[in-house]
Amino acid sequence: IGSLLKKNRKAGTLRSYIAAIRELHLIKGCDFERLIGDPYVKAILQGRLNEEAMEKPKPKGGLSIPVMRAFRDNLKLLPLKMGDKGVIWMACAWLFLGSLRPSELFGTGKVGEHDLQKTLRWSDMEVVEEKEGNTKVKIVRLTLRQPKTARSSPVQIVEIPQTEGFLCPYKAYWIWAVRTRQMKSP
Repeated sequence: IGSLLKKNRKAGTLRSYIAAIRELHLIKGCDFERLIGDPYVKAILQGRLNEEAMEKPKPKGGLSIPVMRAFRDNLKLLPLKMGDKGVIWMACAWLFLGSLRPSELFGTGKVGEHDLQKTLRWSDMEVVEEKEGNTKVKIVRLTLRQPKTARSSPVQIVEIPQTEGFLCPYKAYWIWAVRTRQMKSP
């Protein structure tokens, strides 16, 4: 336990290690209950929990527009085909602006496997044009097959409006589609 404390392991990790050692001892027919019930071990674990409670939580890295810009700039430098870069950026723009979870866009499963009941297909995406005052706005409309609200709504429609600037979901789609000849340029 001391070596794990020196490595600054969390109390939950210590408990997991102790549980694994306990199981190994039980398999070998050794009595391990005394160690788990030992007041010193309990005191050490409680002390580690108290230390963790006093630590300030580390701030989580939030996704922001400057982070997305840096990601796009780094993506441009990667040695990938333009079509691959385009589809990666399109997915990132849709995830960010649509507040989507990756599983809603890509489905779940192992790499290279696609569950057609859950994975977003091109037939689940359409671009519609709506009028807002005197301005026409293009909207990327996605039909999610595996939304985060799956229990209450098995299928959900998400609309991501056209924006100005580098994060525009329609522009990301249009650039990818023209580069890969999925549609004709206007």
